[in-house]
Amino acid sequence: MKHLSGKDKKQLNQILPPGYNVDKKDVIVENNEGILLKDNQPYLLTLNDKYIPHLKSVDEKHYPIVYIDNGAIPFLLKGADMMRPGIEKIEGNFKADDLVLIKNQNYPKVIGVGYSVLSSQEMNSQEKGKSVKIIHYIKDSFY
Repeated sequence: MKHLSGKDKKQLNQILPPGYNVDKKDVIVENNEGILLKDNQPYLLTLNDKYIPHLKSVDEKHYPIVYIDNGAIPFLLKGADMMRPGIEKIEGNFKADDLVLIKNQNYPKVIGVGYSVLSSQEMNSQEKGKSVKIIHYIKDSFY
């Protein structure tokens, strides 16, 4: 475990995803699994030098949402990428490679985070194929 210094926190603030910030008074620790803990709670994941929202701390208002149907949930929980037939609704505008949240209309919480393969406009007209590359989901090794 590595405790972040005041200087580290200041640098971190400059590259954090939307809706995230750290104060110099916050206790920020990076554990051996690549998870940043803020006051002992999962806050962000560190993947390929990028910071990804942890499902336990994600703020939905800062990200577009892709809603999946009930049939896609078991595949998501096994780490599969989201394919277009399993997508019910797209909320918000985004470009290819933007971070998106995955939800199901019957479940109020975010159940996955991934990078869009296409823009929202392209995804809306897409009939088949991969739509979202999943990077974090409920019950994965980061959860």
